[in-house]
Amino acid sequence: MNQECDHGDFDCQKYVELMSDYLDNELSAADRELWTRHFDGCNPCQKFFASFESSLELIQYLQKHKCPENVARRLEDILKDKARSRQQSLA
Repeated sequence: MNQECDHGDFDCQKYVELMSDYLDNELSAADRELWTRHFDGCNPCQKFFASFESSLELIQYLQKHKCPENVARRLEDILKDKARSRQQSLA
């Protein structure tokens, strides 16, 4: 768990694991409340979320503008590596 925040049972690792479900509106009301409470009080997770959103926006832009397949694949690999690295740093 990140040492900069302490939110009981809902730590940074759980936050990251549930991020996609949160964005897809697939969390229960109780988990959504815990997720939001954690987010509101955890600066590192706020930064991670902003980075994650930027990555999603880039992927959507590339899909819309049909960049060359090899470029899209390379960028996707870079973003996945970056996400894994950030997730490990929160653990």
